[in-house]
Amino acid sequence: MSAKRFLAFALGTFVSILSGVSTSEGALTVKGTLQVRDADGEVGFPGPVDPLLNIKRLDTSGGDVFTNQFTSATGPFGAGAEIRTITASLLGSATDGATFQPLTDNRAGATFGNQLIAISAVLGSITTGGATPTATFTLGRTYIISVTPNTFDQRNPDTWNFAGAFSEFALVGPEAILPGTGEALVFPASGVNTSSTNTSTSTQASGLFLFAEASTGAQNLDPKGGNNWFTSTPVIGSSEGFLAQTFQTTLFENNGTPGAPPFGSPGSGGPGPITASDLLVMNTIFIDMLTKAGSALVDKNFADALGPGPAANFFPDWSFPGGVPTSSSGDFFGQLQTRNSFVAFVPEPSSFAVFGLGLAMAGFWRVVRRRKDA
Repeated sequence: MSAKRFLAFALGTFVSILSGVSTSEGALTVKGTLQVRDADGEVGFPGPVDPLLNIKRLDTSGGDVFTNQFTSATGPFGAGAEIRTITASLLGSATDGATFQPLTDNRAGATFGNQLIAISAVLGSITTGGATPTATFTLGRTYIISVTPNTFDQRNPDTWNFAGAFSEFALVGPEAILPGTGEALVFPASGVNTSSTNTSTSTQASGLFLFAEASTGAQNLDPKGGNNWFTSTPVIGSSEGFLAQTFQTTLFENNGTPGAPPFGSPGSGGPGPITASDLLVMNTIFIDMLTKAGSALVDKNFADALGPGPAANFFPDWSFPGGVPTSSSGDFFGQLQTRNSFVAFVPEPSSFAVFGLGLAMAGFWRVVRRRKDA
């Protein structure tokens, strides 16, 4: 092939590739190598053991969600209201076909037997109001934290050991989810980073959240080499993250309201209502998330105070006229489970096209050089 014909072929190929691409990215589900200790791995062995390989997903258990309707907008659960949500869950198991549980900290220097929890903080607004409001989220972060066994209580933030966070992930997207080497998941971008709840009956509602790795060099220490807490099956040009499928059930309880069943009352599954020390922890988490996200918001708290008052206060307050739960604040508690699938973020198709042009041009100049040398 002559140099001119090769160049024409390369440019034609490049143009045809560009004509068929979109500017949106995608996330492929992948298998991951996870730096955790499982119950079957070297029982009683005090040092780090080999990681779990080819893991498709992580499941949580014993989780809670706390949602504060931070602005009033058109009233409780009204479209346009800003909401701030924090979740806390125990990382209970890893799955690759077989299930590994319980999972404990496997990092070098970590306390033997420590459990792992996931804390997330997200900010968004209600896009569809009413009895089953849907929210779209734009900022968020997930923290993986190591805690002393049997000290974590999902309903009491001052037991979460936020200072023990060692791996972080930032909310990204929304991007389309495509099946890869991991789970066979397919979700359009329009459904990612959204969540709904049911404010009239205690049933599960779902959400999807996409996170990309955002740890610092001092975090994510892998005892077997490298600096990742988990590594995904390599995809050329990709970065790592996970998709969280959430399932939440609203709890129609009150935050210590006189004359009403308080949050944490007997039979509700918790030791007591949210306290000032709990709020301090949640505010610390939310401030950290918004600061790292570069938010220009002046008030970065999860909530400004507990109890009735401004919309920015956290006050889950439910009454039951006619037996139907009704909130005066739009704030609520809930039980939470998540199913977290590993993903690899694929560069925009146009990036591959540019890469392809670079290869074509390199070939062109090699042809030209050979002709000159002949």
